[in-house]
Amino acid sequence: MKKVVIVITPMLFVSLSFALLRAYSVEPVKAQWSGWTDTIRPYNYVSQTITCNFDSLVYCEFFNGKGSEAGIHVSVRTLGGYQVAWGDTNDNGDHKWLRCYLHTTAPESIIRGRRYEFRFMRSGQDSIQFYYDKNNPYPYGEFNAPNASFPEDTVMFATTDLCMRVYGKMNIVDSTWWGMLIGPLDTIKAHNNNLHIKAESAGVRMDRVDLFWDWVQPESTSPFDFRRLDPAIVYSHNTMHCKVIGILDYCAPWASTRNDKSGGCPPLNLFRGVWNPSNYWARYVEAVVRHYYSDLGLVDIYEVWNEPNDTGRFWRVPDFHYHISDTVHDLCSLYAQLCEVATTVIDSVTNGQATVLIGSLVSLQPSVPKRIPPAEMLRYCYRLADKELWDGVSTHPYQDSGFNLDLFEKQAETLRMVMRENGDYGKLWITEIGWSSTEHGKERQANWLCEAFVTAKGSEALPAGGYDQVCYYSFLDRDGEDCGVLDTLYQPKPSFYASCQTSKMIIGKRFNGRIVLGDARDDSVRIYEFENQSDGKRIWVCWQNDKVSNGNAPLEVKIPVRSDTINQTLLAYDNNPPTGIKPTGSDGWLEIELSPRPVFLTEVTNLFRPDLRVESVAVFPREPVQGQPMVLSAWIKNIGNRATPEGFSTLVVFTYKGVTLGQVVYDSVIQPYEVVSVNYSLPSVPDWMSGHCLITAIANPNQGYVELTGLDDNRGYKRVFISPFSPPEH
Repeated sequence: MKKVVIVITPMLFVSLSFALLRAYSVEPVKAQWSGWTDTIRPYNYVSQTITCNFDSLVYCEFFNGKGSEAGIHVSVRTLGGYQVAWGDTNDNGDHKWLRCYLHTTAPESIIRGRRYEFRFMRSGQDSIQFYYDKNNPYPYGEFNAPNASFPEDTVMFATTDLCMRVYGKMNIVDSTWWGMLIGPLDTIKAHNNNLHIKAESAGVRMDRVDLFWDWVQPESTSPFDFRRLDPAIVYSHNTMHCKVIGILDYCAPWASTRNDKSGGCPPLNLFRGVWNPSNYWARYVEAVVRHYYSDLGLVDIYEVWNEPNDTGRFWRVPDFHYHISDTVHDLCSLYAQLCEVATTVIDSVTNGQATVLIGSLVSLQPSVPKRIPPAEMLRYCYRLADKELWDGVSTHPYQDSGFNLDLFEKQAETLRMVMRENGDYGKLWITEIGWSSTEHGKERQANWLCEAFVTAKGSEALPAGGYDQVCYYSFLDRDGEDCGVLDTLYQPKPSFYASCQTSKMIIGKRFNGRIVLGDARDDSVRIYEFENQSDGKRIWVCWQNDKVSNGNAPLEVKIPVRSDTINQTLLAYDNNPPTGIKPTGSDGWLEIELSPRPVFLTEVTNLFRPDLRVESVAVFPREPVQGQPMVLSAWIKNIGNRATPEGFSTLVVFTYKGVTLGQVVYDSVIQPYEVVSVNYSLPSVPDWMSGHCLITAIANPNQGYVELTGLDDNRGYKRVFISPFSPPEH
């Protein structure tokens, strides 16, 4: 079977340091792409706005031009202008990265999806020489340097981004991060068959349950009676130890606005006062929340309806009571009013302490007609209801043709864009996603369950935003539906074992980032990195995308590993997934074949690798002249805990304005804490090199051998002025 070889380019890593996610990184390229801040307050700063894609700040690095006796101060601010974090450094070297560890003054104000300004300045009346890149390397924020001075030949663009780096951390994956829809009927079945042990093994810590209106008030004159619903909620919360998501749905037949008395339609009297006894929907919501939140303390998450944008099943056009002239506009408006009533009641009853989700928006699928685009219905909700009364938006990102990961992320990005447009930085929940094991096969269902959970977690770190919670559909197969991880006889499918294994591998770990191969929209494989907090060892979850499997021909990739061996375990389809110990190469690269069946890779032995740092760069003579010889030198230190590997040279590349001038191969081993120097000679400086320029030395580019903490300090810089050649006078 023919194999395709792909080598991961480390420059494209999302994450390069222990448990840190690099949220922003723009490198200096040209001396001309620099400027000086003003010296007079309040204009003596340079700043960059970024979109937060982490849960907490750790440090930032600023590329400093000309040094100064004064250090650098950074203030991290909201766009509203108040400070949420700050940092200082007394380091003031020329043309080097200066690191500022950040002290967060308002941790609750660090929210993924929001924009923050990183403002750098010096103390006193001193200015800063900063560098930037005008080629728009970062499209999610803006550069600002009021009253700054720039070289005469420099033209500033709106696409300019500041040369700096920002590092943050993701929260540890919580046990309640994912769950499954079990529902009231299935929860009662689970109760009767002691399935709570299997639910716990599968990592189910959330249970999405319909709080059926007609179960608690079958007649308009009936008092609310929860005896039919209570067993499901009590068992889910007390025995299965789940957080319960209570779905407020559907119409009781007597409150229906359909001639057929179906529950999938807007209820009667939505526009009457919220506390009016004849606002039946409000009275149902109030009774349910008082019972399960105030009296029993079992449900503190409420979702308003199920799939209201599906107008063929769950939000059908009323036959009476409401006048419908524009179907989309009027049905969206009715759902917005439904949300307004429900959120107002829940806020009042719980004193704003419950979590409220609106939306439950199912994606468009060609196979299912009569659906309103999710983004369109969501915009109506922001326009007509009070967004301050809900905490998140829920969605059901189903797909017709299997599971396209690019589409999966795009579905989140589309809804996130609507949320941001309306100043909503709350959570985006997946409250349903699943696949038929008959239509797609049991093993493929297992693969996609694992991939959905891992990709959703990884999507949190996308600047455009992603998913925050996941609930799979469903725990049990139902009559006519086989998306469950257990069949109708309560026997496990491969997806059950996949859920057990994935939850155990991911819960309690910290997500570091995704390793990409190039274009994230057209990639061949997915590789996500997590880290164990107790020992710093990494775990990768990897697979070949189904859309490029082409007969399941394996794809060989290389992954940078810091231990000498890793444990390799394929996704479980039963109780005994294939597993084994695999050695890494002496260069630290692990070669592995990926298929559509995900694999878990875990560092096993202690972490020993070299780690290079460019200490300094020099140019001789100090003022080079065109047509004359020039020597470039770099001093490199191994700050790791192991020597560079025998038989592997260390490559050092010298560049001018990002263009390679030449490279040096250092063949000897570099011991820990040893400093070595390399030199590259140009016999004659070419005439296309002139004026102020930035010379860069890059050690071990693309990780010819793997380093302990990545490549962030593998570059050194020197700014020089190259004079034009002057012929001797005669």
